[in-house]
Amino acid sequence: MNPEFTQALKLLVKTLEKLGISYYVGGSVASSTHGLPRTTMDIDMVMELALPHISSLVQTLEHAYLLMKI
Repeated sequence: MNPEFTQALKLLVKTLEKLGISYYVGGSVASSTHGLPRTTMDIDMVMELALPHISSLVQTLEHAYLLMKI
């Protein structure tokens, strides 16, 4: 796996755990980690976000990620 990709995922996971947000990782990253490599390189995540989590999550990650409000 690409080191930059790994670093980005680690930062996200660390942040989610610090904020007490439940999550799980799926997609090609999870598949490749468990022995079934895929050619796509994407992360599918499911998070249990509550409204109070949003501002803390944005403040923590806005320096490292491009965050867009849509």
